[in-house]
Amino acid sequence: MIPLSLLLAVDELNKWARGNGREFAYEIYDLKGKIIQRLDRAWSFRTSVIVTCRTCGGTGQFRSDECWDCHRGKTTLQFLLTEIHAGDRILQWHTPRDRARWVPAVEFEKLQIVPPGDWKPNQPGLDIERATGLALLMAAKTLAAEVLRVEVTA
Repeated sequence: MIPLSLLLAVDELNKWARGNGREFAYEIYDLKGKIIQRLDRAWSFRTSVIVTCRTCGGTGQFRSDECWDCHRGKTTLQFLLTEIHAGDRILQWHTPRDRARWVPAVEFEKLQIVPPGDWKPNQPGLDIERATGLALLMAAKTLAAEVLRVEVTA
């Protein structure tokens, strides 16, 4: 069983990765993925959102050609949505499909599709002092290594 303290720490780190802790995002997402794979009280779904294409800015054109990233200025982003029962709270972690490498494509396609609700990608993150964020990350990685008995990358 994964301790509540670890789940809550990674939840905070996940927010920090979208704030001023972006340089540690891959480490945090790696840790999050390892935890998701070992959860016994979680449910995974897939969800998607349609957003304005960043490549062409929504015009559908890039330079003089049609944009290769979208369809008429819009693109669909897919996410693994994991709901985690953490004490009396339900945490929701959205992992971009391309970062949820532990879920084979065939299995991802079998997941129940749920609407995104009011959630949108690129929500503002949490800005915390670098030293505080790093201390939380190191503590979470140490606890995860003990609990999960896996190496958590540095």
